[in-house]
Amino acid sequence: MKKVMLIISALFIALLHDVKAQDRILESLMVLNGIASEEELDLEIIERYEAYASHPLKINLLSANRLKASALLTRFQVASLVEYRLKYGDVLSLQELALIDGFGEERAKALEPFISFESRYGVKERGRDSLVVKLESQESFGLKSSEGELSLSALSKTRLFFSDALCVAYALKSSYASALWPPEVSSWSLVAYGNRIPCKIVLGDFNAKFGQGLVQWSGFSLSGFSSAASFAKHPSGIGPAWTTAPSSVRRGTAADLAFGRWTVSAFIDFNGNAGGNISRYGRKGEFGYTALSDGLASLSYRYALGKMDMFAEYALDWKERSLAGLSGLTYNHSYDLKSSLLLRAYPADYLSPYSGAVRSSTKVTDELGLALAMDNHSLSLSLDAVRRKGRDKRQLKGRIDWNPKVSENLELRLRLSYRLKPEESFPHKEEAKMELRYFYNNGFGMNAGMALCHNRGSSELLFAGLSAANGKKFSLFLRGTAFHVDHWDDRIYLYDRDLPGSFSVPSFYGRGVYLSSLLSLKFRYTSLYAKAAWMEYYAMKEEKPGKFELKVQMNFIF
Repeated sequence: MKKVMLIISALFIALLHDVKAQDRILESLMVLNGIASEEELDLEIIERYEAYASHPLKINLLSANRLKASALLTRFQVASLVEYRLKYGDVLSLQELALIDGFGEERAKALEPFISFESRYGVKERGRDSLVVKLESQESFGLKSSEGELSLSALSKTRLFFSDALCVAYALKSSYASALWPPEVSSWSLVAYGNRIPCKIVLGDFNAKFGQGLVQWSGFSLSGFSSAASFAKHPSGIGPAWTTAPSSVRRGTAADLAFGRWTVSAFIDFNGNAGGNISRYGRKGEFGYTALSDGLASLSYRYALGKMDMFAEYALDWKERSLAGLSGLTYNHSYDLKSSLLLRAYPADYLSPYSGAVRSSTKVTDELGLALAMDNHSLSLSLDAVRRKGRDKRQLKGRIDWNPKVSENLELRLRLSYRLKPEESFPHKEEAKMELRYFYNNGFGMNAGMALCHNRGSSELLFAGLSAANGKKFSLFLRGTAFHVDHWDDRIYLYDRDLPGSFSVPSFYGRGVYLSSLLSLKFRYTSLYAKAAWMEYYAMKEEKPGKFELKVQMNFIF
């Protein structure tokens, strides 16, 4: 028996390598978007960055127009990168990329999972007219048991690349609350990129991101102010959407054309709503004009002056005769210290259904606010004050995020927040979350933490997890959670690992335990993922049935 246990232990340890690599995608996209915690993410941004992780951006081989269209690099970074390539040739390492203006060590490291340093000089010449076809597919099924009833879910996503000139994609999804067929959600797109002419055309679902998002910004948009890096947006213009959360995307046809420092974009959706943007980009700034057929128009700019980065957008709703605007600046005190200031005024009669500007609530309307923030490599401080004149309400919110690296293997994550709403019955809300993460040198990892909330009453949540990975070939994550939340106003949100292309932040309410596990096995052309989750309630005033969920997914890349 002892010999058997030793063999099993040896096989298990042989699988362990570096669990930190499993978190690189999540941590990197948070750095690139100024997001301080996993709970602020959403499905659309997870899908977008996972797509680049599986199909990295070839920063040495693509044109400036293709690099801008990726939405992975800012316009300033693209201009600096293209100029560097013309002067010195291809970028061949992460260290070299960090030395280029606009990147730096932190952002270059964050970009690493999503870019390729493939060089035109380091690979075999395929010929100008050669065609390279690549297929990516995700197929998953879920089974859920709740209140004695079984329900099914399904997800299917496929992308087909023809070299770097054409991409066809679709996504189908049916949730537990709907029938498997027809799909509850469908998304599709076809995008063609010009080779000699710097342009692209999208048919189907697309995102349009202009200015600071005050008039038009479809796709992920962060609400709240968790860090100084989150105040300003980096517009990417027109781009295809490949998502099973298409509520904020448009469906129709869109195109853009770049000539010199100018880019012209136009679109019309299948409901007859049209819009466009014209922008001028330079090394130090960008200026743009956006207009929609429903009577919304805006002017925007972003300009770097010394250590300051200034940005603003001012919009007019012609139908309501309403003027909205935001203006801010970021000051880079040193290499790892920056602070931001933002003023915004959104009248109650300003309503843009596709606005994604920074805000403190879910919609960009009825808000007069001032936000301040400061970041360094491990600490973020933010404060936001808002008045909603149309509803005669006020709000003050402060937040501290501290993520020091205690040692080579030990990390601490601490978040404290306070919110004041004077007009509400329970005006004060305090929240705290602390987590310790430890990684052994052999690849085995563990984490433990707690979350507290006080508003109407007090709620507590404890969690602990184990993890193991063998590079990208194998990974296993286990987590147990115990929670005591008696009031809905005191509910606690906690990020939970999920399958690729999925995103899970359960809200914990009641008294109970939650267990989850995620397994992944990766082969040359195929990856297998399985997630199991179980929730059971206890000591409730009213009996509440438990839940069980099992999801399996296969990914294919050819």
